[in-house]
Amino acid sequence: MPKSDKLKSLFILFFFATQIGFSQISIDLPVENAVFQRNSSNQADLYISGSFQDQTVNAVEARLLQAGTSTVVVDWRMIDATPAKGQFFGKIANAPAGWFTLEVRSMKGSNPISTGTRNRVGIGDVFLISGQSNSTGVFSVPGLPGEPGVVSHHEYQGCNPHIPSFPNLTTIDSSYHNLGMTGESSWAYGGLGRNLKTQTGYPVAFYNGGASGSSIWNWVESQTGTPTDHPSPGIGIYCQDYGGNPPGKPAPYYIFTVPLHYYANIYGVRALLWHQGESDNDLNTSKANYKNWLSTHINNVRTEFGQPNMPWVIAQVSYLTGTTDANITSAQAEIANDNPSDQIFPGPNTDVLGASYRLPDNIHFKTSGLSDLADKWQDYLTPSFFNSSTPVASASRPKLSFSISGTNVTMTAPAGYSAYKWVQGNNFTDTQVSTGQTYVASGASTYRCYMMDAHGNIVFSQKVIPQNMVNQQALPGSCSSPVYLSDYVPYSITNGYGPIEYDMAVGADQNHDGASLNIQGQSYSRGLGVHSYSEIVYNLPNGQYKTFSAFVGVDDEIADASPDGKVIFKVFLDNNVSPEYTSPLMSPADAAQAICINLGSATKLRLVVENGGDGNSNDHADWAEARLNCSAASLPTPHISSTKPFVNSGESVYLSASTNCSPNQLLWSTGASTQFITPTISDTTNFYARCTYGACMGPQSNVVTVAVIPNCSDSLNLYSPNHDIDLGSATYNFNASQKIEASNKIYSPTKAYYKAGQKVILKPGFEIEPGTVFSATIGNCP
Repeated sequence: MPKSDKLKSLFILFFFATQIGFSQISIDLPVENAVFQRNSSNQADLYISGSFQDQTVNAVEARLLQAGTSTVVVDWRMIDATPAKGQFFGKIANAPAGWFTLEVRSMKGSNPISTGTRNRVGIGDVFLISGQSNSTGVFSVPGLPGEPGVVSHHEYQGCNPHIPSFPNLTTIDSSYHNLGMTGESSWAYGGLGRNLKTQTGYPVAFYNGGASGSSIWNWVESQTGTPTDHPSPGIGIYCQDYGGNPPGKPAPYYIFTVPLHYYANIYGVRALLWHQGESDNDLNTSKANYKNWLSTHINNVRTEFGQPNMPWVIAQVSYLTGTTDANITSAQAEIANDNPSDQIFPGPNTDVLGASYRLPDNIHFKTSGLSDLADKWQDYLTPSFFNSSTPVASASRPKLSFSISGTNVTMTAPAGYSAYKWVQGNNFTDTQVSTGQTYVASGASTYRCYMMDAHGNIVFSQKVIPQNMVNQQALPGSCSSPVYLSDYVPYSITNGYGPIEYDMAVGADQNHDGASLNIQGQSYSRGLGVHSYSEIVYNLPNGQYKTFSAFVGVDDEIADASPDGKVIFKVFLDNNVSPEYTSPLMSPADAAQAICINLGSATKLRLVVENGGDGNSNDHADWAEARLNCSAASLPTPHISSTKPFVNSGESVYLSASTNCSPNQLLWSTGASTQFITPTISDTTNFYARCTYGACMGPQSNVVTVAVIPNCSDSLNLYSPNHDIDLGSATYNFNASQKIEASNKIYSPTKAYYKAGQKVILKPGFEIEPGTVFSATIGNCP
């Protein structure tokens, strides 16, 4: 390759990379490896949010590819038709279950700008785990590995529970992988996840909330707020030595509520897998007590979560140093089988896995026994179980709203939550900056809001960086040429139906589904298409733009004869309650109105379209050629002239203007924009011109009247100087049915022929220059 070509390629690559870097789109949620609970129809709403940097973005789309392939499962689908301030938020509704690559792209009309990728995200099954140490696993025992699509949050908290850190979800591996929040290893769940993924074809997530050594009474008593004694002698109050009993929230119950309120609410849950009973064997808990206490615990957890039918799967467990207790296992089996419709399902009997599957303590499973434990669980998590269980869906994601004043961004969380916590950072435990629904911030720090419902269930917002939002929403800070508003996303948008459109008329409820902008047959290449009631706000750099101009009217998509489609356009500056401009009531049959508004020192431009009192059906309104101009409404006044004061009907006339209005535009009364025109006319016509920019117009020029010689009027009176004929070699015919009176002058080499039905009177002052061709005859009009 020649050196020059290499340099050219390098420049192109650099330019392309620069553009992509500037225009990039970033996905904040969902996080990598997130798995959301599928519903009974094998679907879930997949919420997606993030940010972008390009100021021309007016829509965001998303699609799902089968993981590791280019196979499209869900093709490009609109998720946000009105992204603003560099933020997008939306969802793929009823996305199918599966393991996917998520792609998100920003759009300007029908043109993609940039694409972002979340490498893996899934819709499948989410399981909570609870019980005692054969549910949590043991630190010293490596667990079973999972595979891509078998995930958890690698975070351990044990007796010191707090809201987990912002999810960093990863594939479960065998290297003592903790399962958030109390799983001491991957235990059997990596293997169980692989089995279930093979069985269903869908990804699986596990989150642990078990407590080593706990008895069923520990769970019930601690739920009441009472510290409970650990079953093992000499330990004392459960978790007391580890600082794990905040006032009113003793372990083990309140350890479990953290993953319940967090993971299960954010991602949904298929079922809780309960594996507990060894300590109750040691305590000789009666069958009646165990059954009553476990039933109480199930009801307590369901009430805590606000999900009265959250599914449970109850394993039959009592094995302790070679002994089993039928009172415990029969109580567990009866609870699972008493009422098939209560969403409590039987699990495996793991007592059959004896000493050869366990560590020397003859209680906990050893690594070689974990595959058998996983297989036992899978024997009960069958297609029949999945068909019969009714999972809990993930909570809807909260959408923040924003307003900007100067460098300050006001962030508002949606109403309806019981508590709010704004943090500077990503984690719930990061610096708290507010507990209100609204928070105001500036600068380059990251903020996120955690919200809790009446049950204490937690969701979190997308992240916000105020400085990025301030930079994103601004129009160019200086004006060197007109700025078309359709090149920039407004600060705020209200539209009566569907999204607003950029450089096209509004259509239906989808982005980019309108036609080109047309008002009474006049086409416009730039502008905004809206539907009443519409309100579009642009923030203006103070003093940089002098005027706003546009042509407004009802788009030709609406027929002239339509009984509706009547609108009123209004333009407001700043927060003024009185408009700077109000259009007349405009119908589909009306021509466009040109508007030009001096902006002065305004910092806000508000464009409003109201319905005309007939409802908003068919109110397709156009702000055609809407733009901000660098010049105030002060333009020169052109002077125009014509080479002929009159012409024969159907003849052309040459007119010129003293200026072309550069750098703006000359506009003739004929619609022409050149400095010279040669229109052909059939009737006497008044011509004028003016300088314009956009819809802003300068003073009107002088008026030049070009008369058309009447064709056989009753009489003609030709006088000097108005009717002097000094027009070169042209020929002119003057005809009258009665008489012609002439006192004008005819100059060479013009040809003039006078013809009247009764008489031609040449009066004093009439002159014919030598070389002129002239005749006067009596006769009928031709």
